[in-house]
Amino acid sequence: MKKLIGMLIVMSIAGSSYAQTYVVKERAKISDLGRPLSSCFPKALTYSQYSNGDFFIFDGQNTILASGEGDIRDATTLQITNVHDLVAYTVGKEGQAGVVFSDVGYWTCDSTGHLTTRYLESDTEDESGLFSSTYTWADAKQKCLDSTEGDYNDWYLPTIDQLGKMYTLRDRIGGFETDSDDYPWYWSSSEVGDVDDDAWYQSFDFGYQLVVYKFSFSLRVRCVRAIKTI
Repeated sequence: MKKLIGMLIVMSIAGSSYAQTYVVKERAKISDLGRPLSSCFPKALTYSQYSNGDFFIFDGQNTILASGEGDIRDATTLQITNVHDLVAYTVGKEGQAGVVFSDVGYWTCDSTGHLTTRYLESDTEDESGLFSSTYTWADAKQKCLDSTEGDYNDWYLPTIDQLGKMYTLRDRIGGFETDSDDYPWYWSSSEVGDVDDDAWYQSFDFGYQLVVYKFSFSLRVRCVRAIKTI
């Protein structure tokens, strides 16, 4: 391990110049960290952890593969904000099969060695006629699981928080029913109660969120998916 005081580093990350004075806290081989990071970044060879909490991951040619914030020895704490060669998406713009409505701002390398997504998108096409009908809560969940819109098969029913973000971008996403006389209410996957008899739904006319008995009502559905960037 090397300790360098007042080391000036000037690097190019995601097309922009990145310059700051760091104190190197730790420098070692990526294999010393165990499987998760080695699996997330198979080309990685070394890493540097800095005293300000930032880290950089390098390949064998000392090229930056990724950088971010957190203790690199604990994959669950990392916020990986820059990953070389990953496509960047923008909220309100086109994604892989719809419109991006959520960006948590970073990736993480989970305990199984997979780089988690930072983007979510909403379906904007209605090839199967999903948008025009209402469904029970159970059927709504299944419709999303069965969806192959955009040739993807990883759609799911959004949480109530995700629906709230979609409501904010409803005009950009498009296709939502907003007429109060025509069931502008959309199921979420968020359940309520000790026995999960109730579920949250999102109104797309006035934007309120309420709880309803999920076995007695038929509401609309809009599916979402996590954008896979690698």
